[in-house]
Amino acid sequence: MLIAVGIMGKEGFNYLKRYLSLVLRRYGPPDEVSLGRYRIGLFMFILPLIVSIIIPYFGHKVVFFENSEITIMLVLHTMLFLSIFVLGGDFWDKLRGLFIRRAKINFETEK
Repeated sequence: MLIAVGIMGKEGFNYLKRYLSLVLRRYGPPDEVSLGRYRIGLFMFILPLIVSIIIPYFGHKVVFFENSEITIMLVLHTMLFLSIFVLGGDFWDKLRGLFIRRAKINFETEK
């Protein structure tokens, strides 16, 4: 960032930062998603976690896993990363709340 400020100047850097934030906001995850998209996103989020917990214990018994372990793990890690975008901005806030000690949950009923 210091190199960018040195080359572009403060005004140019601030312009680039504003422009990139507008572009990322437009193509970033929406705040609220539909129920179906949320369920798909949860499946995409939970499946890699479950597999990564089970594989150390039972991976040697799964025949196709031994031959393509790296490929399967790359697919699962990609799925986990993409699930955060599928789940939307509200999920980002929930995930961020895990790392804030004083965060409180406000349960709202669906209408």
